[in-house]
Amino acid sequence: MRPLIPALLAVVTATPFAARSASDTPNPTSVTIAGDLQSELGCPGDWQPDCALTHLKYDSEGDVWTGTFNVPAGSWQYKAALNNSWAENYGANAKPNGDNIHLNLAAATNVKFYYDHKTHWITDNVNSVIVTAPGSYQMAFGCSGDWQPTCLRSLLEDPDGDGIYTLTVALPVRNYEVKAAINESWDENYGAGGVRNGPNIPFTVGSDCQKTSFTYDSRSHVLTIGAASAAPQPATVTIVGSLQSELGCSSDWDPGCASASTNTNLAFDATDGVWQRTFSVPAGGWEYKAALNGSWDENYGANATLGGANIGLNLPAPSDVKFYYDHGTHWITDNKNKIIAVAPGSFQSELGCPGDWDPGCLRSWLQDPHGDGLYSFSTTALHAGSYETKVAINESWNENYGEGGVPGGPNIAFTVPRSCQEMFFLYNPGTHVLTVSASGAPKGNLNKAQAHWVTGNTILWNIGNPGGDVKLHYSGSGSLVLGNDGVSGGAEILLTYDPAGFARLPPSVQENYPHLAKFSAFRLPDSAAADVPDALRGQVAVSAKGADGALLDATSLQIPGVLDALYTYSGSLGATFSGGVPTFRLWAPTAQSVNLHLYDSSTSTTEQLLPMTPDTASGVWQITGDASWYGKYYRYEVKVFTRSTGRVENNLVTDPYSVSLSRNSARGDATVPTGLRGTFKAFTHLSSNGMRHLAALSFAGLTHVHLLPSFDIATINEDKSQWQSPGDLSGYPPDSDQQQAAVIALADKDGFNWGYDPWHYTVPEGSYSTNPDGPARIVEFRQMVQGLSRIGLRAVMDVVYNHTNAAGQNEHSVLDRIVPGYYHRLSLDGTVENTSCCANTASEHNMMEKLLIDSVLTWATQYKVDGFRFDLMGHHMKRNMVKLRGALDALTPAHDGVDGRKIYLYGEAWNFGEVADNARGVNAIQKNMAGTGIGSFNDRIRDGARGGGPFSGLQEQGFLSGLYTDPNATNQGSADDQKATLLLRTDWIRCGMAGGLADFNIVDRNGTTIRCDQLDYNGQKTGYTSDPQEIINYIEAHDNETLFDALQEKLPNRLGMKDRVRMQNLGMSLLAFSQGIPFFHAGVELLRSKSGDGNSYNSGDWFNKLDFTYATDNWGVGLPPAGDNQGKWPILAPLLANPALKPAPRDIRSAFAHMLEVLAIRRSTPLLRLREAADINAKVQFLNGGPNATPGLIVMTVSDPAGSVDREHDLVAVLINSAPGEQKFSAPGLAKKKLRLHPVHMLSPDEVAMRAKFNRGQGEFSIPGRTAVVFWSSRSDRD
Repeated sequence: MRPLIPALLAVVTATPFAARSASDTPNPTSVTIAGDLQSELGCPGDWQPDCALTHLKYDSEGDVWTGTFNVPAGSWQYKAALNNSWAENYGANAKPNGDNIHLNLAAATNVKFYYDHKTHWITDNVNSVIVTAPGSYQMAFGCSGDWQPTCLRSLLEDPDGDGIYTLTVALPVRNYEVKAAINESWDENYGAGGVRNGPNIPFTVGSDCQKTSFTYDSRSHVLTIGAASAAPQPATVTIVGSLQSELGCSSDWDPGCASASTNTNLAFDATDGVWQRTFSVPAGGWEYKAALNGSWDENYGANATLGGANIGLNLPAPSDVKFYYDHGTHWITDNKNKIIAVAPGSFQSELGCPGDWDPGCLRSWLQDPHGDGLYSFSTTALHAGSYETKVAINESWNENYGEGGVPGGPNIAFTVPRSCQEMFFLYNPGTHVLTVSASGAPKGNLNKAQAHWVTGNTILWNIGNPGGDVKLHYSGSGSLVLGNDGVSGGAEILLTYDPAGFARLPPSVQENYPHLAKFSAFRLPDSAAADVPDALRGQVAVSAKGADGALLDATSLQIPGVLDALYTYSGSLGATFSGGVPTFRLWAPTAQSVNLHLYDSSTSTTEQLLPMTPDTASGVWQITGDASWYGKYYRYEVKVFTRSTGRVENNLVTDPYSVSLSRNSARGDATVPTGLRGTFKAFTHLSSNGMRHLAALSFAGLTHVHLLPSFDIATINEDKSQWQSPGDLSGYPPDSDQQQAAVIALADKDGFNWGYDPWHYTVPEGSYSTNPDGPARIVEFRQMVQGLSRIGLRAVMDVVYNHTNAAGQNEHSVLDRIVPGYYHRLSLDGTVENTSCCANTASEHNMMEKLLIDSVLTWATQYKVDGFRFDLMGHHMKRNMVKLRGALDALTPAHDGVDGRKIYLYGEAWNFGEVADNARGVNAIQKNMAGTGIGSFNDRIRDGARGGGPFSGLQEQGFLSGLYTDPNATNQGSADDQKATLLLRTDWIRCGMAGGLADFNIVDRNGTTIRCDQLDYNGQKTGYTSDPQEIINYIEAHDNETLFDALQEKLPNRLGMKDRVRMQNLGMSLLAFSQGIPFFHAGVELLRSKSGDGNSYNSGDWFNKLDFTYATDNWGVGLPPAGDNQGKWPILAPLLANPALKPAPRDIRSAFAHMLEVLAIRRSTPLLRLREAADINAKVQFLNGGPNATPGLIVMTVSDPAGSVDREHDLVAVLINSAPGEQKFSAPGLAKKKLRLHPVHMLSPDEVAMRAKFNRGQGEFSIPGRTAVVFWSSRSDRD
């Protein structure tokens, strides 16, 4: 409960301060009472944030939203939903996404609801006392008159529900009087001492614009007035994050480092009223937050959110980084992620600055706590009068902006019409324009793009029916300006509200934009059709006004839909040749001009500048040259409006359809010799250790090699002379942190990166060629494919069309500098989504889909790539993949030099991000891809075998790693709990071994016969395919820990190396003996380790080494890089230091021999690789099911009595025993069968496997511990 001030007369003498509150933020366009009472109030359903019938109305005088509804008797719940959406909503205690508010009515009642956007308090006149403080001060506070109980600007509020209601205002010097009025009326009022209808309460404000606090106790009815004071500052503010150990703390994410002698505390600057400090931070990708008072109890992250998300900090080089924290707004930021903008001026001394015109005084700091790209601050501390200001960047005059956003321009004059009136400062960093207003921030934000132009004549916007004018604004010069009266500075078109809305749109548009289904539709008049192309070549925005003519909202437009509707193009793009003559085509429908820059060589300093001609129907710019241009280099210069900068830019870019480039993509166009290591040509040396290793795998049965990204990568310097290496680190102990420190120090300066950073999709990566300039990379990529083909292997290319390395005006951005805002998927606010890691592309847009398909077809026809693995395939649409599948199927050897039907497509069909669950159209996720013939990785068999999952406990065990059968020392539940978990995970594995088929039947752990799509996998269906080629069974890949590292972490510490190798071998067996497509990560056959690194994408050759001499598996080369792994160092360190856990060369060779064996067994009979779902359902059976199943044992039979698949063998039995000891299994139905141990086992150096037996008379198998075997019967052995 708040303390009360007993005196009835208070003299206010508090220190002035600037307000930074929610009043800096524009009002919402709508506020909805959303709850289970809506259907009773006329809405079609309950909990509908877009139902206009329960909208509140904005009271401009009171600056609150209100609405009265007749609510029936009953118990109801509700919240306030803003902008017709759940994206921003407030509940009990004014909390975002807070609890529902309960409303209990004994009889039907007229209930008045109130919402204050400044405080986010949502309440009603049943749950709360509606108390205002009418008095002689109200006009000074913005009411139309004094002593008005109906002026809600003087509403006292009780967000925390303790019965104490408060209001804080800034007032000029004067003597005043006030009372408390209930329910906006004088009918019930309280004066001095809480007496009903008592005398007025006098109070005095001692100096101008001081904060005055009104406090009303609803129990005693006493209203007290006193001096408001700023909230107390915390004792400490600590930067906590992954960078703390680098800054001197003993560990990362440690709020306790606040008390250490070397700490990451910020220092409070009393002059600025802001916590701040500069640290020297090493290069790398870091994350951080602000923790208060040495504890996690109160911490702030991104967007000033309590307990919010970590803030990323990516530094390409060591940098001095200044961090800032404002306890008034809770904004924690730094001068690398955000602009540090200050509004110095002739008013600063009134805020408490030492003087005026001081760019280093942060009392006029412009902040962006909401992350919307607009920087603001407000104050009530100014006297009436005229002032001047500017914007200064980084607390200095070195970069400053004046009137009109002009660098170094004239001062910006403004007037404060009434002392203590709230003044709003709003800075747009795109235009550098600072506006100062007494009427609050303009409603709307042109930095955001919340409206969607989806067809030539339709715009969708989540604003309901505003009741007044809705206009489209456009400017070819990018000169649109948002003010309190609306948008000015360009041409405009009046739009018409269409009540039919989304339903009237063509089906194809509805399919592409399901997330806009509840948005309002506005139509352009037919007469404006001719203006649309001009509008699209500039800045575009919409504004909406209410019936009273007041501006409700304004926003920029997302334009991919209208570009698809008007400019979809199916012809050739890039450089094409006819009779030796080149033609260049670039799709750029929003460009104002395009020029071709032609260079004689990759280093030429002279160029030809040639204008290109637009085709207004297609949006394609074109120029035809002559034969002399062959072999020259080129770039495009695109003049185009860019919303990210708010300006028309002249962008010099490479061709997104480039097939050859100069070094670093500046322009379009051992047993391996040292100069060829790490290159495409290494695959042409067939006698090298690596190629001999691959050849042995091929001979045994391996069919494809999956290459990590080998297109043009943005994060590898193609100038090898600039590469740096940490050198030989083998002198450090196996558990040292020095290796990782040396590797990470040079992480972006070496030649290693996985390559998931696309720059150009259809050009081979230059760092993998002997000469990155020109065609060498093309020739050598083709030679690599040929080299693999010569040893019987097909090349699969890892493709990453789901994102680009960068967007906006970044130097590595290509697509977004040609058609800004088109190729990337945008959020509802118009920012580029990055759930993939980087700038997500939008393949639901026609020309991004075309780029994807054209690129794949080029790799298939020109490079003879045999398969494509799609990174984050679930971020693409299903129709993209189906259309690509059809385009490949159409390729023929006669016409295209390749049989496209033999090209395999598969990918990561994970379901997450902004596209999850078909939010942006039917996406290419596991549950959607059945029937397409396109494969997806099976996480069910992975998690069942390894234990846990990628984001769960490191030491959680699974089928392969000893769950229940050989538990480790961690607490994984009781023995019964572990057994139940093991049986469930075994069911996941069995469905995976059956090709992941949705309709395959198993007897589950409960003894019930169910289909695999009825078996739960973490809320999903375990079985989801309709064809075995649609499943990629895997246990390890380049992501996450290798299987060997996972086993090191999960297996009991006492287990010796021989047993560890056997567990690794079980993983290879499990995949090889499963139906569907087995995926083996390179090195699984060599016990490959990354020394525990769970994310080695940038960990250099040191942690990613693959040794084809079989001397080492790379375990124990130091603690893995701290960034993603430091949290598990305490677990890893003793394991790495244990010499008994380091495999010897004989262990590695043993694992390799096992891999060759299981490949040979799989190849020996088609019964282990059935091609049809019907055959799997008819021929595959799992024994040992139900609650009494033997734990740790899988028994699968494949029966083919008619010989429809295998003419030589009629029965195969696969038995996998992951338990330490021998297990017996009786299968009476197999008695008398002449099952023999597979001859590969009989010839194996693995003497343990040779001890597996089948007692024909009893139908009983004996399987040694940690062993997988195959028995089969030949038709020639039949009785």
